[in-house]
Amino acid sequence: MYVPFKALTGSCKVHGVRTEVMPDGVSETKCEASIEFIPLPKDSKVKAVVYLHAFADDDDATASFVHDIESTLNPICMELDSRGKCIGISDHDELCRRWDDSLFLLRAKYEGEWVEKELQLLTDRVHDKNLLLNMMKRYYVFSEWLEADWSGIEFTEGKGRREHEEVALGVPLLFSQECSIEDNEEGMSLHIVGNADLKKNEVQLEKISLLGEGHIEDIVSIEQHCVVKITNLTEGPQTIYSHYIVKGQEQILKDIEISLTFQ
Repeated sequence: MYVPFKALTGSCKVHGVRTEVMPDGVSETKCEASIEFIPLPKDSKVKAVVYLHAFADDDDATASFVHDIESTLNPICMELDSRGKCIGISDHDELCRRWDDSLFLLRAKYEGEWVEKELQLLTDRVHDKNLLLNMMKRYYVFSEWLEADWSGIEFTEGKGRREHEEVALGVPLLFSQECSIEDNEEGMSLHIVGNADLKKNEVQLEKISLLGEGHIEDIVSIEQHCVVKITNLTEGPQTIYSHYIVKGQEQILKDIEISLTFQ
C-alpha cells in the first residue's frame, strides 16, 4: 500500500521554526510561507506561487535588508510534479527582470562590503535556475514537506522502509528510514525514524559544520525522527516535526529541530 497523493489545490499558509543548538546557546529562525497552488494543463503538474516572510528581531541590523530582499523576490513560482515534489522554477524571466530592476535601489539604500557580497551572491542564484531551485528545495519549509515524498513509501501492515535524501544539515545526506502509520484517539500520524549511512555519505560529511571542537571523524551516528500529523491519508499535513541529531563518542555534535504548522 502507498499513501495516496492528492494533488495540491487552493492555498495554504505554513508557519515554520528551525532551532539549532549552538556552542553559546540556541539559534532560532522563524518563517511564514503563503502558497497558492495552480493546476497546470500538462502532466498533472502544479505551479506553486510562494510568498516567503522570515521573521527577524527588530533590533537586528540586517532585518530591513532581509525584508527588502524578500519583497523583491516575492513571489517565487515553483513547478511541482504529479507527486507534489518541486522540479523547477517557473516564470523565471519575470523574476530575473524584477530582481535586476531592484538592484539600483537596494545599492542606494544599503552600503557596506557585506551588502555588495550578499547582492552578488543572490544575483548569481536568481539568474541560475538550478541554483535557485536548490536554494528553494533546501529551505527547511520545503525540504521537510514538498521534498519529503511520503507517497513514495510502500507500506505493509502499516510499516514501510526506504532510502531517502534529507538536506536539513545543509548538505544532501542519504538516510535509511523505517516508516509507520499510527491511528489512535489523538489522530493519524506518519512516523519516520532514519539513520544516515556514514560510508555512503562520506563525501558530503566533510561539508557539515559541527559544534565546538567537533570533527567529522568524531561522528558516530546521524539520526532522524519525523512525525507528520494528518487528518486522513488523502489530506495534507496539519503539523510536521523533524529532529536531526549528529552524535559523537561522548557528546552531541549538532542538534536541529524543525516544526511546521499548516493553516
